Amino acid sequence: VVYNVAGVISNVLDCFAVDINDYKQIFQVNVFSIAKICNHFIPKMIMRGFGRIINVVSFVKDEPKALVYGSSKAALMKMTSEMAYAVNGTDVIISMAEPGWLKTAMGTMNAPTEVEKCVAGMLLPVLIDDGISGRIFVANPYYNCSVEEAYRLEMEAPKAIFYGEKPNSVYLPK
Repeated sequence: VVYNVAGVISNVLDCFAVDINDYKQIFQVNVFSIAKICNHFIPKMIMRGFGRIINVVSFVKDEPKALVYGSSKAALMKMTSEMAYAVNGTDVIISMAEPGWLKTAMGTMNAPTEVEKCVAGMLLPVLIDDGISGRIFVANPYYNCSVEEAYRLEMEAPKAIFYGEKPNSVYLPK
């Protein structure tokens, strides 16, 4: 199991004042390092016949004043979706996990949620073994749940499954 939690953010809010080096640094950590890790481990997981990759993404990609960080997380989501398609039919599952805005050094103490509240939701991509790759697990519906309760709720929830190339498609085992 590989859980990619890499992330750095830019403090530059003016999208026309961002230096190209900010892009390089943030994409190096938030996208390229994760690509390198995935490229290293996924072929070995496929050969072994089992593996889980979880890439932590952020819906901040849809928020203003987060140009570089948001762009890097959008790129990570696309990369993860492509990798999910590529591992379809193997016993390797690649998923995304979105923890929400958390009280951390990066998320700031202004964030509404303590890290501990997202743990159960963030463990779901490791625990769910249904062969579906490309899914985004959003932690906030499971804030304050035990791991067991989050698992039960996720398994009981209706699933929207898309076939083919659609945004946020998930890929079922062949």
